[in-house]
Amino acid sequence: MGGIVLINIGARKGWTSFLNTSAGLENKNTEIYTDRSDREPDTNRVIHPSVIDNMAFHMALLSVAVLLGWLISKALKLWLHFTMAWFTAAMLAGLLVQLLLNRTKWADIVDKPTMSHIQGISLEFLVAGAVASVNVSVIVEYATPLIIEQLLAAVVLVWCCTWVSSHVFGENWFEHSIMLFGAFAGVTATGLLLLKTCDSKMESGAAEVFAARSPLLAWATGGGILTAMTPVWVVQYGALKVGLVYAAAMLIAFVLQFVLGFWHKPDKMNV
Repeated sequence: MGGIVLINIGARKGWTSFLNTSAGLENKNTEIYTDRSDREPDTNRVIHPSVIDNMAFHMALLSVAVLLGWLISKALKLWLHFTMAWFTAAMLAGLLVQLLLNRTKWADIVDKPTMSHIQGISLEFLVAGAVASVNVSVIVEYATPLIIEQLLAAVVLVWCCTWVSSHVFGENWFEHSIMLFGAFAGVTATGLLLLKTCDSKMESGAAEVFAARSPLLAWATGGGILTAMTPVWVVQYGALKVGLVYAAAMLIAFVLQFVLGFWHKPDKMNV
């Protein structure tokens, strides 16, 4: 709900690149039903139907990447004792498949609109699975600390995904930040769902950037080393000390943006 409110605010203030007004369904750009006269073909057939169905071909390519990702994750755990999430390994495998295709005469055989449709279908299943897996009893049991934590996190997230993001990201900064907002406030599926709300055709590149950075950070955050070790450190050193260390790390990262030249004047920001 917070993400939808943020999208509506961003659309009204002109932060979004693909929405010009409120992101509600009354907007012509987000109507549920498309008139027959306005319908346009969304995909391109890149392979003859007598050989294989276009959608099946692209699904097969994705299946190869997923299988390679599974093999990579298993090999890393078996031989290097290093755990890498399957989805992260699958992203790396997908990049490998694309690089291999680029070196052949079939470099342009992948149709991006078709891949976008498959991405959309996968997203619907991902969101449904994420919602269905929520453990309501745990939320009810720890309601009070969760409410306090979520309120503080919401303030920091909104600040980071509006003011900070507008000074760090360049083109389509809001789409990139709303993807991070959803992922950090919930799960990756939440971020993708919010991104699709304000960028229905996934033209901003935010999903691809998020996927590209995941292998660099997934080992530490999002179920990685830092996520696993934080409770241990809290028990051993106390919540205050651990919190101060994380706050200092965030401050250092913030300063590095100035030092390395990432900080700039936003293209469009009207707070």
